[in-house]
Amino acid sequence: MSMENIYANISKTTDQIRQRSNATQCPGSESAGRRDHRPAAVCLGLLCFLLLTAVTALAVYYSRVTHQAGIEHNNLRKERDQLLLNYSLQTAERDQLLLNYSLLTAERDQLLVKFDVCKKNGGCPSGWRRLSTSCYYISTEEKTWSDSRQACMRSGADLAIINSREEQVVFDGLSEEFWIGLSDSESEGTWKWVDGTTIPVQKGFWLPEQPDNYEGNEDCVEFNTLYSDPFHRWNDRPCEDYIKWVCESVLKC
Repeated sequence: MSMENIYANISKTTDQIRQRSNATQCPGSESAGRRDHRPAAVCLGLLCFLLLTAVTALAVYYSRVTHQAGIEHNNLRKERDQLLLNYSLQTAERDQLLLNYSLLTAERDQLLVKFDVCKKNGGCPSGWRRLSTSCYYISTEEKTWSDSRQACMRSGADLAIINSREEQVVFDGLSEEFWIGLSDSESEGTWKWVDGTTIPVQKGFWLPEQPDNYEGNEDCVEFNTLYSDPFHRWNDRPCEDYIKWVCESVLKC
């Protein structure tokens, strides 16, 4: 067969195949080229969705991290403020302790000065006499019982109290007569010392036939040394009488 015939047969076969292909083509095949872009669009949409999801996740993560950081910052600030408050309180406490120390030091120095003065005066204030365990002031002027007590109290003392036979002997010979801190002015017949303690009549060192409440107004007691027996020295007399007095103060050093 010649070459021309071969080429003719090939061309004919090609035309037949083309015709058959055209005969079997579906309607609307003109838009088949356009449908080829859908996979790309789907991929692009999927990428956008993934990107949006990633951005949202990052935003949520950032929000949580920021919130946690804010909480930690607030906690640190509160802790700092608490530490500053504790420091201020401790500083104030230290200053108070230093002040207390200064006051105690000053008080100690003052007590040392008083102690030196007490030692020089036998433990009693200047002008007072020490007898046994107390200091006594014997007046040189005369007052009523009430005024005598006020004079003693202005000196930080009170009218003398006699609690034993030994003290009674100590008082003997101080003066002819002087007020002591005993009276029944609150309740007739109830003899009470200035410290509030009471003493039965039979326990006292009364002069014979005393107390007699002569004329009904003898409510205060004098120590009278005119009688010879040292254990019979007390006498009731009117509180408005003017006589000397004796103050008593417990030894302070």
